[in-house]
Amino acid sequence: KENVILVDEREEKEWQVSMLPGAVTRKEFEREIESYRHRTVVVYCTAGKRSGHYTVVLAADGFTAFNLRGVLAWAHTGRPFVKDGKNTRRVHVYGAQWNLLPEQYEAVW
Repeated sequence: KENVILVDEREEKEWQVSMLPGAVTRKEFEREIESYRHRTVVVYCTAGKRSGHYTVVLAADGFTAFNLRGVLAWAHTGRPFVKDGKNTRRVHVYGAQWNLLPEQYEAVW
């Protein structure tokens, strides 16, 4: 865990609802990118498309990078989300067509 950095590739309106615990936004990551070069980077978005593209960019730049495949997959494993340091069940899913969350979560778009 200490060697992994989670990077949220979603738009601000999405990560303002919730993020994965310990994650940083892409903007925060890129501001300090060289400090993360020795770490494993795990990128995520809603379903994996945007994070997949960014993972390819990072790997081409020499990072050890992986695509988490999205907050939807994270939710289906029952893992937590956070907002302002507190657990939440609210998750931005990009739109009604992406509301594939388990019922214990609250979809926001």
